[in-house]
Amino acid sequence: MKQITHYKKKIKLQIKNKLSHLSQINILEEVFLDLKKSYKKLNIEDGKGISYTIQRIQIRVLTDALTETNEAIILLLKSNLFNASDPLARVALEHSINLIYILNGDSNERSKELLKNYIDTTLISSKQWHNFAKNNGNENAINISKQKVDYLLDLKEGYSNLYDGTCKDWPKTYKRFIECGHESAYRTLFSMNSDSIHSLSEDVYNFSTISTYPKGVQSLIHEYFHASNASLSVYHGIHSIHYYGLVLLEISKKLLNNNEKKDIEIKLEHLIALLEIHENETQEQYTQ
Repeated sequence: MKQITHYKKKIKLQIKNKLSHLSQINILEEVFLDLKKSYKKLNIEDGKGISYTIQRIQIRVLTDALTETNEAIILLLKSNLFNASDPLARVALEHSINLIYILNGDSNERSKELLKNYIDTTLISSKQWHNFAKNNGNENAINISKQKVDYLLDLKEGYSNLYDGTCKDWPKTYKRFIECGHESAYRTLFSMNSDSIHSLSEDVYNFSTISTYPKGVQSLIHEYFHASNASLSVYHGIHSIHYYGLVLLEISKKLLNNNEKKDIEIKLEHLIALLEIHENETQEQYTQ
């Protein structure tokens, strides 16, 4: 009996600690909005440091998308829709790495790699769609997919400089993380968060184990799993905004905008402090 009482007390404390992380969402929103203001001050189109038009366009389009994605993550966290925010956090992380990869290139070669990747991967998918439509006798789909294939073949011919042997292939996701110096994020965030997109099998497993606990603690374990998921989603959200800040930092460096660079660095320090709270508590939990 004493053992059960002690166990309940321990679990209740862990639930309290994890739910306390929800208070970080408002802080996270404030930091994000400040970073968004800094982004609006970065003159990507006319600023010095980004010489090629294709780079400027890609950086603007991708950073706009990243900004919207992070804004959606904040809204979902504020609404306690944690299962919905986790997949977006993974999307935001990959967008951030793609931007850092492009920004860290010496010229426009990496921007050309991305353009080539669009043509090649979409052409493969379009041909597969066209073959499927033919095999199933779907005349509308046959015509539309054929037009898509023809369009991409024309693009490939028009951008022949991408296929003259000088333009490399766009690296696989893992390779992009390594190239940017963020292999740790791939291992601990991107790879480990893939389940939230593909199957939710970890949640299914965890909640299916509740019946194996003593009846007196089952409701508490159920509450603990929900609290853990909420805390982890906040942690993923902080990382998403932190990587958003890293992207803006790289842009500000390229544009030689020292004023915004300093402001962004201050915001990154706030985010690192929030991350350390989670990481220190996790380390303490697993070393008890």
